[in-house]
Amino acid sequence: MLCEEYVRIARQEIQMLGLVNRKKPKKPKKGLRVGYFSSDFGNAPVGRLFASVPSHHSSGNSVTPLLYVLNPPDGSYYRHRVEEGAATVVPLAGLTNQNAAQRINADDVHILVDLLGFTAGGYAMQREHILALTPAPVIVNFLGYPGTSGARSTKETTQYAVVDRVIVTPEMQPQFTEQLLYMPHSYQVNDMAMVQARADVHQQQSCSRTSTHCARWTRRFDTWLNIVHRVPHSVLWLLRLPSHAAETLLQEAAARGLKSRVVFGEPLPPEQHLLRCALADLFLDSLQYNAHTTATDALWAGVPIITLPGGMMQSRVAAGLIEAIGVKRCTSGSLFRANVIRLRSGSL
Repeated sequence: MLCEEYVRIARQEIQMLGLVNRKKPKKPKKGLRVGYFSSDFGNAPVGRLFASVPSHHSSGNSVTPLLYVLNPPDGSYYRHRVEEGAATVVPLAGLTNQNAAQRINADDVHILVDLLGFTAGGYAMQREHILALTPAPVIVNFLGYPGTSGARSTKETTQYAVVDRVIVTPEMQPQFTEQLLYMPHSYQVNDMAMVQARADVHQQQSCSRTSTHCARWTRRFDTWLNIVHRVPHSVLWLLRLPSHAAETLLQEAAARGLKSRVVFGEPLPPEQHLLRCALADLFLDSLQYNAHTTATDALWAGVPIITLPGGMMQSRVAAGLIEAIGVKRCTSGSLFRANVIRLRSGSL
């Protein structure tokens, strides 16, 4: 498994480089020094959600936020906002894993929050080794990767993961090697300065988030098309996919006589995306891997979400978000379809 492979490679690196000569952080006089580690500071899903967090820390004296940045500046509002709220911004991209870990440790960081996890392919795997060198006494898995770090010993790497009781139920705790820190409502932070988009439209449209275009789409897409078929004048509105994937979906829709009711939208900047999403009447969630930031976008745009929670964290995020705002969630595939029909007919 990916997590086990990460631990194996990280241990090899530790043996080759030697553990960081970690000094114990100074006892805080007024508060904690909390570091945030990511390659997504800026206009990226995690970057957009997280942008305002450091400013909330720095409004008092209890926490000093430090950013450990793996990606170059992108000139976005989100990068400016997150850096503006931090006490210190430390670029790590040009440092080796060993030197990066030593730099974090030298800053007397008490808690290091990993916003990266296994989210950027091979690059993330390589840079996650920084955490395997234990540059801080407490390391927390949060927001970036919807799952466990896979560390076999909490004394070695990540000790905690931030979750809520919808996305990780008590029965799901064995899926994590970390100790779970439960938030009272939702684990997901949001930038409260996001634009709340609204639009007065009269078209009946279903807006759906897409996350992948592999073979497992067949059953999910069939469910969506069944809903479109049963809701007169509705369309299934998807994000533009690579041409071969879009053609495959259109062929499936054509086989059901629904090709004209599947439409694709081009990627847009976040603010325009929110305005466009507000044109939808309903957001149909993807099942195996839920909408995360995209679900938040829909809620900010005032679009109701229908979701079906699964058995792993990544398939329960949308359910957690809508339950946090007081909305009941679906519990079965048949109820998923039935609730869509009832919602569109005005009986739900």
